[in-house]
Formats: sequence, structure tokens, C-alpha cells
Amino acid sequence: MKRIPLLPGYFRWLGFVLVFISVMIFLNDFYLPMSTYEFTNLKFRTFVIADNTPARNGGPVYFTLSDVNLGFILIVLGALLGLCGIAFSRKIIEDEFINSLRLFAWSWAIILSILYAVMANLFVFGTPYLSLMVLFPHFLLTLFILIFNIQWWRYSKGRGQ
Repeated sequence: MKRIPLLPGYFRWLGFVLVFISVMIFLNDFYLPMSTYEFTNLKFRTFVIADNTPARNGGPVYFTLSDVNLGFILIVLGALLGLCGIAFSRKIIEDEFINSLRLFAWSWAIILSILYAVMANLFVFGTPYLSLMVLFPHFLLTLFILIFNIQWWRYSKGRGQ
């Protein structure tokens, strides 16, 4: 059996923690303020390749230092790294059946993600389109995790009887 290089199993828990923290930051900043501290107001200066922020006076700038929103970075990057930790971590038992479940889940996740992209291209325009495309890898990883775990649960349920 050819082994798939996967992360150790504890990365799944680290991924859950990162996703949880990202969701909490998102909820705190946009929907349910849990504290007076807002990450969206936290800016820091960093190198950017391109910046076309609407609040900027003048046109877009390229290859320069710019103030960026730390809250957005924490939410998007934290969730993406967390989902990667969950998706690419090893199960306790890794055999050919688990590999076939992974392949099945990736196949369907890619098919559904392509449908998502097609629908976004056909029916969404402007800034919401960019928001949906930023979330594309999140959607792909979430679909994989859901499909894989549903298939694993169905297998475990059938095996226990």
C-alpha cells in the first residue's frame, strides 16, 4: 500500500482550535460583540504586492508598505490553516479503505467546488464576487471534511452492527 503523506493526528485538534478562534473573532467583530475590542480596527503596516483599498486616497499602489486589517487576516488565514489541519491529519487507522474514502471525498468536493465557482461567475458580480472567491479554498476544504466524515461515520455505523 502506498502511504499518503499526512500530518500527525493532533493537527486535527489544532485545526479545530484555529477554526474556533477564527469564528469567534468573526462573530465578535461583525455580529455578536463579546468584548469592546474589535480586531477590524487593528491595523498594521506590512509589505503588499497590490493595494486597492477603497479608503485610500488616490489610485492603487504596488510593491510598497501599506496598512492592512489584521482582523480580516486572522479570520481568513486562521480558518484556512485550521481547515487544512483538520483535512490533512491522519486517522488512528490508515488503510486502503480510508485512502479510498479520502479519494471519494476529494472527488466530490472538487466537483461541488467547481459548481460553486460556476454559479458565482454566472450570478455574482462586484465586491461580493471577490468575497466568494476568497472563500473558495475554505469551501473546498469544508466540503472534503464533511463528505469524508459522513462516509467514515456511515462505515463505522455499518461495521458496528
